[in-house]
Amino acid sequence: DANAISRHVFSVLDAIGFDQGAAHTEIRITREGPMLVEVNARLVGAFIPRLLSASLGHSVHDDLIDLHRGEDVLARLEQGPRRFASTRWMVAGCEGRLEAIDLPGIDAAQVAGVEILRRAGEPVRLPQENADRLGYVITVGDTADQAEDRAEAFVAAARVRVVPEAVAGAA
Repeated sequence: DANAISRHVFSVLDAIGFDQGAAHTEIRITREGPMLVEVNARLVGAFIPRLLSASLGHSVHDDLIDLHRGEDVLARLEQGPRRFASTRWMVAGCEGRLEAIDLPGIDAAQVAGVEILRRAGEPVRLPQENADRLGYVITVGDTADQAEDRAEAFVAAARVRVVPEAVAGAA
């Protein structure tokens, strides 16, 4: 129940006196209702602020800075998303050393950002945790499906080249 979750999060923030800024709040849904896991005075991680910025059409980092400078950012935020955004991660298909990541052409109207997180020569493995991600793309669209389809297509067209460990070790 989204209302119960919202009430719980705001009651936690009220209880600790948090009344302005970003609050990364994690909860767990239990049989007894929402339960607090943690609260941090920061934006959410995992490149989600970049995804939000692509959807909103303005930087949530700038919004947070402006908020702390005393500016009224509520009007910007109340406008809501202008577009839908989606992200997909590039990962290795086998264990070895990263040779290169060949990216497809980028259409600025569809792709809001691409970042490669690993360098050629670094060891890579099949994804087991967040640190195994090699890069990501953020795409935008007029619908959620369109943004997701664009992200999937971009990652499918990207070519992650890995020298397999057995071959890399023989060199």
